[in-house]
Amino acid sequence: MHSSVRYAGSVLVLGVLSACGSGPGGASGPVATQLAFVVEPGTIVVHGSFSPPVAVELEDASGVRVNGSTANILLHLKSGGGNGGLTGIINRAAIGGVATFTDLSIDQEGDYTLVAVSDGVDSAFSAPFTVDPLPPPPSTLEIQVGTVAGGNRYRSVRNGSLNPAVDTLAIGGTATWSWLGGNHGVQSTGVPSFVSSATSDSVGNEYILQFNTAGLYGYNCSVHGDAMTGRILVR
Repeated sequence: MHSSVRYAGSVLVLGVLSACGSGPGGASGPVATQLAFVVEPGTIVVHGSFSPPVAVELEDASGVRVNGSTANILLHLKSGGGNGGLTGIINRAAIGGVATFTDLSIDQEGDYTLVAVSDGVDSAFSAPFTVDPLPPPPSTLEIQVGTVAGGNRYRSVRNGSLNPAVDTLAIGGTATWSWLGGNHGVQSTGVPSFVSSATSDSVGNEYILQFNTAGLYGYNCSVHGDAMTGRILVR
């Protein structure tokens, strides 16, 4: 609560204004004065994603969420022994007083802390967390080709990803595409490229390819195009 003073003729009039005026975000209601991490960052690997996603809320002086705030919240990375950079969308507007950062990642291993800032309120520091090195990639992969889970798709046997099937492979490793059914092919897209397979409708058909050069290789079906997609990171 705070007072206002005005004059009506020669009479001094005291008025009382509510402390629930407009705060950060522009909405009428409780005033946000600070930020707080409500979902802390956990341990991830290099280029990995936080699960669950990091979330930051706007709070009043009592630590209560200001549900009406739609203020922008920006994240920074504070090193505690790592030299990585923060990637993803690092500036998000709060919804219901909370900003959720769904696609953050860090490109180098080490120890870090996140810092959240927003105009007109106190910033917040996350709990320290660690970014671990990537595990060694496998030397062999199998990708199923054909009717999987009700549709024409590629599916990684290793991690279950499909449409796109996403895999990592060691340099010099081999990928095997195994036909489950339907008429399909494995067609390289983009650069770097690889030798595409022939089209086949034979159940049990295999296309085996060795990857000797690092890079991100994309592919789709030579029959169904982008209705069937995948990619392999060779490192």
